[in-house]
Amino acid sequence: MVNNQTKAGVPLALLLFSFLLFAFSVENLFAQKISKCFVSSDLPDGRLYFIKPMKGFANGGNDLVFDITYKSKKDSIVFTFTYFDKKELDIDSLLFALGNKIVCCPAKKLYVDVSKSKWEYRYSANLLFSDLSAFFDQENPPKLVVAAHKEHVELHIKNKMWEKQSSIVRKIFKLIKYN
Repeated sequence: MVNNQTKAGVPLALLLFSFLLFAFSVENLFAQKISKCFVSSDLPDGRLYFIKPMKGFANGGNDLVFDITYKSKKDSIVFTFTYFDKKELDIDSLLFALGNKIVCCPAKKLYVDVSKSKWEYRYSANLLFSDLSAFFDQENPPKLVVAAHKEHVELHIKNKMWEKQSSIVRKIFKLIKYN
């Protein structure tokens, strides 16, 4: 008499082991190496963190590229952004959608230039670490709004891009909290 459980059990165990090995490999394959995405430096009055430029927020050919600077002695973050638009705008603020809450941050002009057929606007906005952390904690892609005196431009980000960026920023923010 042949034991069918033994014959079926070995391939099933091998299949389960192979699946777990594959799942672990895929998880490590997509793990983000955050060291390439930011730099930090010790200063006399604290530690400075700089998250390198990221892009992805857009609307009909209008793009926004941003970087983030955090100094440990303060609870605020400088969110510096470059916004490209065909229109001439007088940007006054940047709005962050946090679920039902909107955080409005006055924008400080660094420079305005023309790049090819688009205007290039470089601005910075200060906001609380907790607000920007809540922005990147959102599971669904949020929106950013560039507000000008006469116009508001809603910028959106694709799901895959949001998953990648928010994962990176959340890990860096955790590192900041632990230090």
